[in-house]
Amino acid sequence: MAHAAQVLAHADPVIVAGPGFVRITPPVDMALREMLARIEGLGHWIRGLPSPGVLIDMREHTHVGPTENVLLGHHCGQHLRGARVAVLVPCRDGQGQQAARRLGLDMRSFEDEDWALDWLRGEG
Repeated sequence: MAHAAQVLAHADPVIVAGPGFVRITPPVDMALREMLARIEGLGHWIRGLPSPGVLIDMREHTHVGPTENVLLGHHCGQHLRGARVAVLVPCRDGQGQQAARRLGLDMRSFEDEDWALDWLRGEG
């Protein structure tokens, strides 16, 4: 996974390859449509990789409401199938997570980065 993630990260500073996972950190001013396009692009890169991990850091996006959370979860569910996805959020409401899980995606929301990373590694 590291090679594909490194190639993608080289082309897109929002996406960074981490140890055993890919991290997406959208800037606060990034429009939801653009964020969803990045997730869709990442889905193409990780397709076919064994158990890819994805960490989406949304902690700075305090303006994101329940509707956006559901859209994000649904989009992740459509495009990141087969991945294990941890979403860092400023406050958990579980709606995005539920939307993704209904589509069969292994996704969880976390407020604590260490817990999210432990879960991505299969330790939590």
